[in-house]
Amino acid sequence: MSKVKYITSPNEIPAGQKHVLVMYGEKYAQTEHPLGLTITVARTVSELSFLTAVHTGKKIARHAGISEVFACTASAPGPNPTPSGMFTYVPPHDELSSNVVGLDVYSKDTQNIGTIKDIALDASSLNVRCWRVSRDGRSLMLSFARRQSASMPRTTNGMPQ
Repeated sequence: MSKVKYITSPNEIPAGQKHVLVMYGEKYAQTEHPLGLTITVARTVSELSFLTAVHTGKKIARHAGISEVFACTASAPGPNPTPSGMFTYVPPHDELSSNVVGLDVYSKDTQNIGTIKDIALDASSLNVRCWRVSRDGRSLMLSFARRQSASMPRTTNGMPQ
């Protein structure tokens, strides 16, 4: 499985290492190079678009047998500089969607409901709206409409807590 590492400069990528790099630039582009691929995302897009490009980079890396995806969150000033404060540090204790997709979901009675396949976000607030869960080839949407936010499923060695 490909691992994502957030960096502030492409110079942080070890020399000679095969990789997929996702970074901001003038426009969206995919550029192949001898060590892998660079995905450039336009500076003007939302953070969600950048995260989508990181997810795409993980899929490409996995398919190509590349173990490392670098997400460069710095943006070099250009003709239309990015507003300050657009980027943030993600503390290690925060959960990323890539850590949630693939987890098993259990009922209060410890019955396996299924595996999280996708996460739907509210377009305006980016709060979790629901999880798409799959079991036995069928999908269902687990909604959080009555909650302020979703909590992480709790598992220990595959068993609910």
